[in-house]
Order: sequence, then C-alpha cells, then structure tokens
Amino acid sequence: MGRTARLVMAVAAAMTVQAGQTGKQHVIVYVQNDANISDHVTNRAEDLASSMFATIGVTIDWRRSAPSASSPQNVIAIRLARNTPKDEKPGALAYAKPCEGVHVVVFWDRMQFGLIPTELLAHVMVHEITHILEGLSRHSQSGIMRAQWTEDDHKMMKMHPLSFAAEDVDLIHRGLRARNTSLARTKIAPSPSPTPRPAIEM
Repeated sequence: MGRTARLVMAVAAAMTVQAGQTGKQHVIVYVQNDANISDHVTNRAEDLASSMFATIGVTIDWRRSAPSASSPQNVIAIRLARNTPKDEKPGALAYAKPCEGVHVVVFWDRMQFGLIPTELLAHVMVHEITHILEGLSRHSQSGIMRAQWTEDDHKMMKMHPLSFAAEDVDLIHRGLRARNTSLARTKIAPSPSPTPRPAIEM
C-alpha cells in the first residue's frame, strides 16, 4: 500500500470516535532526522502515528527538519537521535518536555534492532506527542500512555496499534484547546516564557 493510500485511510479513520472526542484538531510536528533513518521507515512510522491520532480526531501535519523562526507557532519538534550515551536517561526510549510544550527526543539507537522497529517508533512518537499535548507528566494504566509497555503490548503492536485510554482522549483535546487559546493570546500580548521544568521519559 502506498503512502497516499495510507494517508487517505488515516483521514478516513478520523471518523472513528472514542469517548471524550469533541471535533477534529490539527497539530504541526517537525521531525529532525539526526539518526539518518531511511525515508521508508520514517514515512511508515509517521503514517501509522497519523492513523492512531486520527481515531481520536487529531490530524498530524508532518514536516521535515527543525522548526525555524519563520515556522508556525505552537508546533512540536521531534529529534530522532542515535549514538546516545549510556548515561543519558538510561533505559529510556525517548523523553518529552510537556511543561515546555515543544521538544521531544527519540533514541532511535535503542529501538532500531528490535522485532518491530517501525511500529515501535510510531508508538514512541505518539506517546511523546501526547505528553506534549496533554502538558502533563503522567501515564495511564494501559494502552499508548502506559509508563512501560509489556511483552504483550509489544506483541499487540505487531498486529494493530495500541489504543488511547478514555482519559487521555479527554486530556489531549483539553490540552489542544488550551494550546490554541494560549496561541491566540500570544498574538495579542506576548507573555514571558515559563520556567523550564523536568522532562518526562518513556
């Protein structure tokens, strides 16, 4: 199946409504591929991530490289990294800065040799984007936002994507409304940047 066909399916999947969904939302995500992952892998992972968000009414607009000064405001920036030092967040596949609301780092070298690297990359990106959208350092008991995926979760990823818990659907849409409101206010009267807070790991 081609990339165009998968994108059409992702858009069609947006008609599937989970509890708590209230209308479609749009998110711009920049991906800086410092890990030199092939386009085949990144495109497949992004398509899968898009389809996962589409089920709750969120459309992802993927863009390449890092955002610049001329990029749209209120974006999310993911950096795909490799050659990660062993002492940098040991055991973590990625981390996000939900209180800062922009940056995610994914440690590709810690997942590329697994049985499901593409599916795992998609789930990790969705997990970290969700942290940013919710704006909270929290995890759920099951699904995409579980703190640590089990062996059964990894087996499930090979067949079909993990789902969002109902509370995460609600928090994502609440967070998106808050981000959009904040952006509108910033255009009127810019406010000082918040004090940086700790990142949350996956």
